[in-house]
Amino acid sequence: MTAQISDTIAIDGVDHPLFSEPLEAYYAEASRPPFASTSTANWRGYVARWEIRDGRLHLTGISAELCDDAPRSGWNCERRRQVGLADLFRAEAGGTVFAGWFSGVLRVPMGAQIQYHHMGYDSVYEFDLLLIIEKGIVRSTTTVDNRNRKGR
Repeated sequence: MTAQISDTIAIDGVDHPLFSEPLEAYYAEASRPPFASTSTANWRGYVARWEIRDGRLHLTGISAELCDDAPRSGWNCERRRQVGLADLFRAEAGGTVFAGWFSGVLRVPMGAQIQYHHMGYDSVYEFDLLLIIEKGIVRSTTTVDNRNRKGR
């Protein structure tokens, strides 16, 4: 698998790549729109924007194309249309969606990239900020120092 284009997450007003896909947990329970894959670097067919605000995970934006001709695969799509957050979700006041469906760990790489892997989100950065989320609420955070990681 090709290295993937990551979602982004704003933490304390600073944007970071997000090496997790919290929207996939939503689509595991809800009907998934026919996203059109535009690149081997984006198999999921969208790029989402997230924010941690007041200890809660919010979806603040999404950029995607939908297949209007509903092919078996997003690659074989002839009619595409651009969609955003308002097309896919009913936003709260302020134009965001609280991600109450998500429980798990979010990996936020920080610092310089120290090892590149041409596979998913396997590249290694100096630090990983791990956010432990329960039903959309940040329960704890941990920072992992990867600078002395074996196998570099």
